[in-house]
Amino acid sequence: AFHNYPSSAENFLLQHYDGQPLCIMGHSFGAQAARYLAKRHPDKLKHIFFVASDLSVADTDINTFRTIISDYGQLHDERADKLEAILDRYTGNFDENTAAGFTLVAENPRYFSYCWHNKTRMEEALAYYIAPDYMLDIAAYFDVRKSWHDVPLSGCDVPVTGIYGRHDVLASNEKECALLKQCFTNMRYHVLEASAHNPHIEETDRVIQ
Repeated sequence: AFHNYPSSAENFLLQHYDGQPLCIMGHSFGAQAARYLAKRHPDKLKHIFFVASDLSVADTDINTFRTIISDYGQLHDERADKLEAILDRYTGNFDENTAAGFTLVAENPRYFSYCWHNKTRMEEALAYYIAPDYMLDIAAYFDVRKSWHDVPLSGCDVPVTGIYGRHDVLASNEKECALLKQCFTNMRYHVLEASAHNPHIEETDRVIQ
């Protein structure tokens, strides 16, 4: 499943490439596809924007589990202890233990609120994900994660901008920034003060600027 993910992105890039290098944006796990394209087609890319990137998948997993453990714990929900035990056994792989952890995360109705700092923009954005064709496909996500593997990259000279939200509790901004600097020789970054994991939606004008 993971192989199909960057391959689909590659097909999309090639369909739109007309001889002029393109700008692309990779948000969250989409950073995986953006880095893959940089590795495969650096000559076709003018600039890459990594927004709240998720290149360090294990760190994001751990941050997610810790956030939801705290949430369940505040409500004295027994799932906090279950998720804590899963975190103790976490190996960095998307095995049965990790899948069980994300099942508990998906059961939390407040999970998505932790992705946002601007709750008004959150409500506006989530309204677009109500239609069946645009709802999250948890089964597909599990399949992608089970088959995920790192795609190493270093010394790429495609210009890159990293954009992070100050209040992001899921992605590890410092770790993500360091990883991008390892991959790309021409990298700059911005930390936006009024957003979390969705700065391109929470501070759209600032991101465009």
